[in-house]
Amino acid sequence: MEVLISIAGKAAEYTVDPIAHQLNYLFKHSSNFQNLKDQIEKLEDARGRVQHSVEEERRNAKEIEADVLKWLASVDNKLTENAPEKLEKAKNKCFLGLCPNLKSRYRLSKRAVEEARAITHLLEEGKFHKVSYSPAMEGVVTKGYNAFQSRTKALEGVMEALGESSVRIIGIHGMAGVGKTTLAKEVAARVKEEHLFDEVAMAVVSHNPDTRKIQGEIADMLGLHYDKETISGRQMQLRERLLKTEKKILIVLDDLWQKLDLEEIGISFQDAAAQISSTAGCKLLLTSRSSQVLDLVDAERSFGVEILSQEESMILFEKIVGDLVGKSDDYECIANELVAKCAGLPVAILAIANALKRRDLSSWKDALRRLRKAGPNMKEMQQSVNSTIELSYNLLESEEAKSILLLCSLHPQGLDIHVSDLLQCGVALDILEDIDTLEDATISMNELVRKLKASSLLLEGKGCKWVKMHDLIRDVSISIASKNKGMWVIKDGNHLKELLKKGNLKGCTAISLPHSSIPDLSDVDCSNLELLMLLNKDPSFQVSDTFFKDMNKLKVLSVTGMSFPSLPLSFLSLTNLQALRLCECKLSEIGIIGNLKTLDVLSFKGSSIEQLPVEIAELTRLKLFDLSECWGIEVIPANVIAKLCRLEELLVGDSFDRWDVEGNAQLAELRNLSSLSALDVYIPNAQIMPQDLFLRRLERYKIAIGPHPGGYNQLQCARPLNAYNLFTTSKASKALKLEIDIGNGLHKGIEMLVKKAEELLIERFKGAKDILSGLDKEGFPHLRYLTVQKSSEIKWIVSSMGMGLALRKAFPVLETMHLHELSNVENICHGELKTESFSQLTTIEIEICGTLKNLFSFSIAKNLNQLQQISVWRCENITEIVAGENDDDNEILEFRGLCSLSLDYLPKLKSFFSQENTGSSSSGRGESASHYMNRGSNGVTLFNSKVYCPALRELNLKGINLIEKIWHDDQIPMISLGVQSLTSLTLFRCDKLKYVLTSSMVNNFVQLKTLVVSHCDEMQGIIEEVILTEEGISSNIMVFPKLDTLTLLVLPNLKRFCCGINPIIFPSLRELRIRICSSLNAFHFDGTSVGDNISLDHNLHVPFFNEKVILPALEELEIQGIDNLERLWPNQLSQHSFSKLTSIVLHGCRKLLHVFPSSMLTRLQGLNTLRIWSCESLEEIIFESHSQEEDSSSSAMQSHSPQPIQSDVITFAFPNLTFLFLFDLPNLKGICHKMRTTIWPSLKEMTVSGCHKVEILFASQETRGKTSQQPLFWVNQFTFPNLNELTLGWNAGMKEIWHCYGHGQQLLSRFFCNLKVVTLYDYPEQVTVLPSYLFPLLSLPSLQKHEMKWCSFKEIIFQSEGGVGKLIEEVQSSKKDEGDSSTSNTQLPGPSSEGQGFITNSETDN
Repeated sequence: MEVLISIAGKAAEYTVDPIAHQLNYLFKHSSNFQNLKDQIEKLEDARGRVQHSVEEERRNAKEIEADVLKWLASVDNKLTENAPEKLEKAKNKCFLGLCPNLKSRYRLSKRAVEEARAITHLLEEGKFHKVSYSPAMEGVVTKGYNAFQSRTKALEGVMEALGESSVRIIGIHGMAGVGKTTLAKEVAARVKEEHLFDEVAMAVVSHNPDTRKIQGEIADMLGLHYDKETISGRQMQLRERLLKTEKKILIVLDDLWQKLDLEEIGISFQDAAAQISSTAGCKLLLTSRSSQVLDLVDAERSFGVEILSQEESMILFEKIVGDLVGKSDDYECIANELVAKCAGLPVAILAIANALKRRDLSSWKDALRRLRKAGPNMKEMQQSVNSTIELSYNLLESEEAKSILLLCSLHPQGLDIHVSDLLQCGVALDILEDIDTLEDATISMNELVRKLKASSLLLEGKGCKWVKMHDLIRDVSISIASKNKGMWVIKDGNHLKELLKKGNLKGCTAISLPHSSIPDLSDVDCSNLELLMLLNKDPSFQVSDTFFKDMNKLKVLSVTGMSFPSLPLSFLSLTNLQALRLCECKLSEIGIIGNLKTLDVLSFKGSSIEQLPVEIAELTRLKLFDLSECWGIEVIPANVIAKLCRLEELLVGDSFDRWDVEGNAQLAELRNLSSLSALDVYIPNAQIMPQDLFLRRLERYKIAIGPHPGGYNQLQCARPLNAYNLFTTSKASKALKLEIDIGNGLHKGIEMLVKKAEELLIERFKGAKDILSGLDKEGFPHLRYLTVQKSSEIKWIVSSMGMGLALRKAFPVLETMHLHELSNVENICHGELKTESFSQLTTIEIEICGTLKNLFSFSIAKNLNQLQQISVWRCENITEIVAGENDDDNEILEFRGLCSLSLDYLPKLKSFFSQENTGSSSSGRGESASHYMNRGSNGVTLFNSKVYCPALRELNLKGINLIEKIWHDDQIPMISLGVQSLTSLTLFRCDKLKYVLTSSMVNNFVQLKTLVVSHCDEMQGIIEEVILTEEGISSNIMVFPKLDTLTLLVLPNLKRFCCGINPIIFPSLRELRIRICSSLNAFHFDGTSVGDNISLDHNLHVPFFNEKVILPALEELEIQGIDNLERLWPNQLSQHSFSKLTSIVLHGCRKLLHVFPSSMLTRLQGLNTLRIWSCESLEEIIFESHSQEEDSSSSAMQSHSPQPIQSDVITFAFPNLTFLFLFDLPNLKGICHKMRTTIWPSLKEMTVSGCHKVEILFASQETRGKTSQQPLFWVNQFTFPNLNELTLGWNAGMKEIWHCYGHGQQLLSRFFCNLKVVTLYDYPEQVTVLPSYLFPLLSLPSLQKHEMKWCSFKEIIFQSEGGVGKLIEEVQSSKKDEGDSSTSNTQLPGPSSEGQGFITNSETDN
């Protein structure tokens, strides 16, 4: 009875509970709606928080995680579905009248509960730990490479070696200046372009390797962020990144001088894991002057770079000097001899050519005369080269340029040198002539650097304000400096002793000690020393207290990377010092600086210092004071700056914001600096600015005014104030950031700064509806870069309404405009403007401007002749990019320079440019479109026939939900004018698009390299077949001549790529990826796919690729989630198609029965990787076919077989396959049903798991009849000669693993002699005893590692030669449904002396 009551009670519980839920929908409808409203508010707040984080990370050049973007899109959709007006309308339906509709109430209340539940789920998903990641830096940039014959052999050799899986370290060697670095950069560029490697990183080593710097350069290019400070910590992180990534990585280490400890950096090829990684694709390319150095670092292949031939040298020389050589025989004769003196070294040829390119014949003759007189102090060729570089130095037009070049040579080899460093030293050394101010000096220095770069004596550095020197140029410059100027670079203590012994340092004028750790110069005659550079990388290194004594004439002291608890007393000897640079130093007690009364330049750039000493006020001659990047400074004492009355340049912007705080300096002190011409400063509050501040003219400035987003007190975090990188990244000479309210008027000083600004960043702007009337009614005549963000009061960027005609010209030189999160902006331009307005605009980026409906009117847009890039993101009310207003049907909107267009998440966009009065008439650029009959010609189209963008290279459309066509049908006659330059086309979530283009358009996409179509719900085909009239052409072969990558992702209604009777050709396509296209039936469909070429056994299965799909260059094929795929290839393929395949990935193809027809195997000689998993119907990898290729296939297979084969045995070979992965294939019976002999000579890694019906997977002979044995591997010594790693999962039908054909079980070790790693995983819980057929694994001679994962073995029993042994071993198990992984690593010594084998559990990871 109690049991019945219990059952009845439980039944009542399950019955009543659902009824209660249903009643709640009726009677709690009000609370349900209120709960939904509350959840929507929470979701809006959550979106706002995530969106703010996204915006912040975008400004910091971070990439946003894909799941974050998807979440934001889902939230937008959910909020649109539950907009307030919709909720109110639904709510009113529930309460309408005295007798509400109960059915409607029930339905809407239930919907409210379901929506609230869905929003709760979204809120949980939106709790992101981080929203972004740092992209890797742009890859190695190469320029100046010339494809000479002398380079071809080395280049081809390196490229070939990089393609060999067994080669890990490759070297390039050759003499200085021959072009090793240029060649290495060309290799780096090519491997990226040809997709041989996914990532490339390059670092300069030089003769004095800095491990930390090398690690940093590699990490920057790989997007790796170290969270360890020590070299060893960073080493481990870099090593982990290189070993565990699936990407192929090439690391280029340039300019090795000696053996380099790769392990210390984090690059390892020694242990098994590293060797496997190197095989997978992590490789090293080194350059060195010496092939012996390459041998020391175990370079497996090395290639010498030959000097240029005389003919090649002349070609390079003429390329620089132009047609002067052909001007007369005299020029040509001299040129030949000059070039011969360069000894085939490009660096020398470039130097001499640039020196002579604008000179007359007499200058050429004089240059040749000087070279002929070069003395034979060195080897003849090296002397000749050095002489040409020295001649280029001598031909420099001014002594200033020569001095700057020699000054650069004193810096460490390979170092990027900031131009401001040269300026500070140059001013103090009186190098620059005819200058009165620092502004004059800056202009002069920039021009000198430009000329030196034009002469090829200096190279571009890491940015526009940086330079560097080629090693050979530096060597020659050092030689000139020491020989003629008494300027010395001392490498170390031994070098110092050598120079002292020879008496070379007597009367020296300049000494550079780059990382030489010399604590004392007491033995050096420093009486004439004017320049001393100390560069340190050892934080513990200290100079002696007497280090600077007797340096009475020293003018410049530049110290980098040292620690000074207090400055040495010998500083008092520096009575003539004019420039003191203590950069990246740790400084404490430095008041002694106040005694250096002659200082003109003082820099603490990048140093750690908390408080400036008041003694600095004594430096009344100071002209330049640099405090940039001193991120820990808290105190600048009051009145110190005010007393520096001669100051012309003050750089303090990114270091200090405590102006007018008690005890600190006041902004009013800047008024005392009557000579100030350059200023970098951050002012947290405009209210503390004196009214007359900045009324004086500043030639250069970077000024940020307004509160910092994170608050004022950011300095204790030892990081720079975030004024949006204004101080570190701005290219403009006059840059200004404003966050102000001008409701009560604009500060006169700010007005002056705005008028002259070249870059302007405006944030949270208040007090005006547009920028023009609010800040500069003259129209910003100098502004080149404009950013406006987070300013809700802004309605227009420029409004000319109410202004006079003379004031309607706005932004005449503006190049870049970025508008971000302007929630109420209606138009960029309001009213008419002169044609000069925006005429120089090259880039426009618009983000999150919710009320904006278009970017420009036609009258403005037609004058944007310089426009190159348009990017619009998340502007939900934009309906068109250019507003139609033109009455002339024949006028076309032309963006001749537009090369990049990105339109992202614009749900209401209907057209790029719409004209309401535009008829269907032709544009006049070709024959009429009336010849064409197209389906759906009235669909919503992005580009109509009035838009002309001939230079467009990149087109990205994402979240464009209303567009039904990209190009209008009546554009067909003129389509080549719009897409002939397109290289990249990306479509994402364009839900109304059914096709990308029509078949008549295909052959106009002559430059297209990348095509990505993703998440377009209604996409039916990529190419739509057009129906042509009799006047049209009906038999075009479709060709994409340069398409390299084709990706189709998550297209649920895609049925085909194209259709029709004509072939489609992809002569360059290397990568084809198709994922989750559940309706896809065939790549190309013409209704005749089932024909005579398909064997009778398979005639119902239409191949995915038919003979009309021509892919001669395809290397990587990936197909995932194609539910209807039964067969990939026909028996007879087009000639050469699929013959270059290196990687095939098949996943989730439920109906696929087999992979390759046997007739296709001859095309798979280059196949490297084969991955197949979760294909539940797959029965065999290779199936027997009958075609014209069959005989040639069989003979080709036998030719690749290393074993003697019986004449009646067919052998299938995969000669280059190194990786095989077979997983979750429950119906797989074998590689081939007929048990053909298969050999895998290059196979190194293999995984087999979840193949429960497998019989004999690998065979070494043709099996006739039945056999009592059905081992997984029926092998001989030729089957797997190089197998290195084997992973076996649970295969339910497996009874035996090994059968060593013809030789007995004892030869197993011989047949698997290279097997080093065996992994067993995913054996079910009911299998508690290690199966006996796994025992042979224990006796393999080369086995180094054995892992067990997700296994539940309690007992391990096996048979050895002496009998049966048993070892009880508790192996910690882990249930798969708990998500843990348990691994047991075991040492395998083989049989014991007593005949029993054993396993020792040495390590378990939980």
